[in-house]
Amino acid sequence: MNPIRYFCRDHHIPDPTWGSPYLFDDDGLGTDAALSRVQSTFLDDEARLLATVLLADPAGMPGELLGVVICLYMGARNNEAAGVSFREFKQMLDYPGEYTLTIGALTTIIGKNALKVSGKTYNAPRIVPVLDKVAAIILMRIEYLNSVLTFPLETENGVFQSVWDLPIACKGNDYTKRCSAVDIGDAATNLFRNVLHFDENRIAGITKLMFRDPERFVEERSATCYTCRRDYASELSEAFYGLPDQMTYIQYLMGHKIEDLRFKRNDLTDEYYLHDMKRLLEASHRVNQFGL
Repeated sequence: MNPIRYFCRDHHIPDPTWGSPYLFDDDGLGTDAALSRVQSTFLDDEARLLATVLLADPAGMPGELLGVVICLYMGARNNEAAGVSFREFKQMLDYPGEYTLTIGALTTIIGKNALKVSGKTYNAPRIVPVLDKVAAIILMRIEYLNSVLTFPLETENGVFQSVWDLPIACKGNDYTKRCSAVDIGDAATNLFRNVLHFDENRIAGITKLMFRDPERFVEERSATCYTCRRDYASELSEAFYGLPDQMTYIQYLMGHKIEDLRFKRNDLTDEYYLHDMKRLLEASHRVNQFGL
């Protein structure tokens, strides 16, 4: 437990260790009314702008932005995205040409790029289907890395036998160095401010929303991580709307506890379910509506 976080929450002051240092301005509406107006997912134009940046140039893209891709289009937390290596990206056996990514089996220690084994209920390892547009970006990145690196590769960051040993979210263009969760959060913050033109009050409002349930969001330490995951959850809600197993699918893909006792988490790693979830998500996800 972080005592500073809870002290700040109880005394209604900004937490200097988490989120935005900017005080949320309710513009005279009152906190609840003002927070209800905070846009904590991406508008269509914002989603389109993000897609043009994140799905454009996988060869030259800094690794931190690939981390943002994993957060935005696969629902990963920052430290989960930082912990993923290319070996976790796999083609389905029963559905050639479709891909999955294992998220959360290893995560990074907060503030560092060192790996640790995951195990929290709300940080559950999971296999998620990868949208075709996102899979294409990862495949192009793999092809590029194979063209510029020679394996086995020995560096100060370790010995890498093939591209599959490399972290997807590397530090800048140091392909063998894993970035940290903070690096991904900073990259996302820069995108939100400089590309989407979020103002500080919006970021502060999103952070304040997180403070209302700090235990639930203990692994989402920035407004940027929260916004990416909330946007992904909104896409899932649209894709699975009306299905009997809607909440089960969403809880699984978000890494939350599955409440439906008919299902175990491992049930949903079956390629039948992964393919079905991907099919539904491809049909409704905004990234496929932009003509990019």
